Amino acid sequence: MPSAAFRRSRYGTMKKTDKNTVLAILLIGLILVMTPSYLRWLNPPPPVSPEADNLIFGVDSVLTPKYRSFDSDAAIYDPVITTLPEEAELFDTAEEMIVSIETPLYSAGLSSRGGGSIISWVLKNYQGPDKNPAKLLSSYKGGNLGIRFVNVNRDTVDLSKLNWTPSPENQSYISLDYGQSAEISFTFRLPNGFSIRKSFRFNGDGYDFSLDVDASGLSGSTINNRYTLSWDTPLLSTEKYLVDEMQYARALALLGDDVEELDAVVNKVEREYYDGNVSWAATRTKYFTAAIIPETMPANRVMLKSTGKNTRDGELYKSFGVSLDMPISGQYAIGSDRFTVYIGPLSYDLLKSYGFELEKMMNFGWGFIRPISKAVLWSFTKLHAFIPNYGLVIILFSVLVKILVYPLTHKSYVSMKKMQDLQPVIAELKEKYKDDQPTMQKKQMQLFKEKGVNPLGGCLPMLLQMPLLFALFTVFRSTIELRGAAFVWWITDLSSQDTLFTLPFALPFYGANVNFLPIFMGFTMYLQQKYSGQSTMNQQQKFMGYFMPIFLVLFFNTFPSGLNLYYSLFNIFSVIQTKYLSDGIFGKKKQAEDDTDK
Repeated sequence: MPSAAFRRSRYGTMKKTDKNTVLAILLIGLILVMTPSYLRWLNPPPPVSPEADNLIFGVDSVLTPKYRSFDSDAAIYDPVITTLPEEAELFDTAEEMIVSIETPLYSAGLSSRGGGSIISWVLKNYQGPDKNPAKLLSSYKGGNLGIRFVNVNRDTVDLSKLNWTPSPENQSYISLDYGQSAEISFTFRLPNGFSIRKSFRFNGDGYDFSLDVDASGLSGSTINNRYTLSWDTPLLSTEKYLVDEMQYARALALLGDDVEELDAVVNKVEREYYDGNVSWAATRTKYFTAAIIPETMPANRVMLKSTGKNTRDGELYKSFGVSLDMPISGQYAIGSDRFTVYIGPLSYDLLKSYGFELEKMMNFGWGFIRPISKAVLWSFTKLHAFIPNYGLVIILFSVLVKILVYPLTHKSYVSMKKMQDLQPVIAELKEKYKDDQPTMQKKQMQLFKEKGVNPLGGCLPMLLQMPLLFALFTVFRSTIELRGAAFVWWITDLSSQDTLFTLPFALPFYGANVNFLPIFMGFTMYLQQKYSGQSTMNQQQKFMGYFMPIFLVLFFNTFPSGLNLYYSLFNIFSVIQTKYLSDGIFGKKKQAEDDTDK
């Protein structure tokens, strides 16, 4: 037995070591918390752009980036060269007419400028941050569904700013119920005596409308025998937290089986050009999209454009545009290109119903995660058909997942317990063969084989669950089904934070909102670690049993409340499994083994 002096000396060394460990971890945590502020101090945000604030709230503002010089092949996409032959200006005599459109799903405004430019689009079944119907578009200068072409003089002619003649001429209001539809068309007369015609058909059943473009009058009048249908109007912000929403904002296009996408950089205009058969082009935010789908024939080129601007709060606001390059049919041919234009929610089932693989614009995670994410979303929607409260759906789903993974978690727990019981024996082997590593490893493997212990048994079952956890994270953060879904009391939106109150200042790494569910999730994680026994193996792990829950409270504070609710429930069920199921089963099995050994 060691002497008292030896024991005191050994204890003093351990105490000093533990203090150093605790100090090191605290310093690491402090660095993690202060790093964002430090980086902002080193690299202050770019100057504030009032245009971005105006765009977010629907105030029309013109962005004036520096475009590159004229290129005959690319000019069809570049709005800087927007000359119109003087003789054509004589035909811009019609007065602008605004048509208001009301359906059960949306209200919209359609201008004769540009031959039917969407100047407003409001979804009735979705709320914006002000609790009013979500406003997706607001642009009194148009900028979408415009037509451009390069004439034989190499001038880029932009017809999106000119008034077209409507038909019928005096129709200023269209009201549609389910099952009803209505048409309106706009015509622009060209100097050569021919004309271009755009026909719209709206219906009361969906968020889409059809657009027929008859550009046969341009045949022989363009240098490249094609025209461009462009969309330059940015989608407005519809969420309370702009930073979270802008993470998902993109311009996208489907070419073959591949989705090409473009993000935005602050104070920079970027353009990407793609040749090939283009099935659709779209802009999107976190939950909504505006997509153009060529139906008659695919486009043969697409341009994706992005612009980044800083708001007054230093947050990045992204705006996007797309342009589709369409071939013109033969001279004097009668025919038109049909497009479907969709302006609505990013709902997987709804997008898939169109049959053009629009659902590919949705982000379901990495390739091997996507099938699991889709299965999780399918399960949620099916359960919601019977349970109207998504909070209750999450509770039931948590129970079902826990039952499904119980064999894996139980095996992991039993393996971990066995490894804990063998730690004293392993320590003796390490001490005995400290100078003979090959022998020590051989003896250790023999011990594992005799006791039926798999060293990886505690890790592999948990690793097998990781794809499911990633899939849940993706579904909770990016699917519209949980947007605005209330649970109980103050939890009114499971896709957002469940804020109890807001601090007058923002804490680094935490924010200004004090949310309940992240704190509750941290507490349940502490209980899970306590009852699993992991936090009591040594002083370092005991400290981590406190540190990790606190760290995750900070990390998860800005996550959706639905995600925090799920993790909290999962931890609670893990505690129940550990305390009442696994402990009992393992204890009986261990007692039986001990009786056999006797």
